[in-house]
Amino acid sequence: LYNSKNMKSFILTLAALYSSSSVAEALRLTTKTEGLYDGSKFQVLVQDQSSTFNAKYCDQGKVATVNYTGKLVSDGTVFDSTEAKGAPFQFVLGQAEVIECWDEGFKKVPIGQKATLECPATMAYGDIMKPGIPENSDLVFDVELISCDKDELADLDVAEIRQMAAQQ
Repeated sequence: LYNSKNMKSFILTLAALYSSSSVAEALRLTTKTEGLYDGSKFQVLVQDQSSTFNAKYCDQGKVATVNYTGKLVSDGTVFDSTEAKGAPFQFVLGQAEVIECWDEGFKKVPIGQKATLECPATMAYGDIMKPGIPENSDLVFDVELISCDKDELADLDVAEIRQMAAQQ
C-alpha cells in the first residue's frame, strides 16, 4: 500500500495544498503544551506552529527579550504590557528574575513566535498583592519571544565587573 509512487503523489498533493493560502492558514494551528512545576500545572499555547519545524528555543541562562500583555484571568483586566511601556522586556531565563510561570513557560516558546502563557496563582504572585493584581490571581500573558541571546555578563568575574563600573 505504501510505495514510492504513492508517497511521491501524496507529498506533491500536500505541497500543492499547502501553497494555497487558505489551506496554509488552516494549518497554522495553536498547540497546547502543559507543564508541571513544583505541583502547579501551567499551559503554553503557541499560536503559529507552521514555522516551528526547525524551531530554536531559549535555554536557561540566556537573556530573553519579550513583548507581553498581562491580564487577569478573572475579568480580562490588563495590568501590564510592554506596549504601554514602549519597549520590550529582558530577563535571564531560569534565574528567578520573573515569575515561575515565565521561567518555565518561555522554555517552551520557539524564538520568534507568539504564545499565550496561562499561569496559576501559585506560579505567579501567589498570596502577594501587586499593583493591579489581587492576591491569589491566575494570570494570562500574550507573549512574543523576540530573541534569546547569550548573557554577556555571565562569564565576567567580580573584579571585571568592578573594573567596568569604575570606567563609567
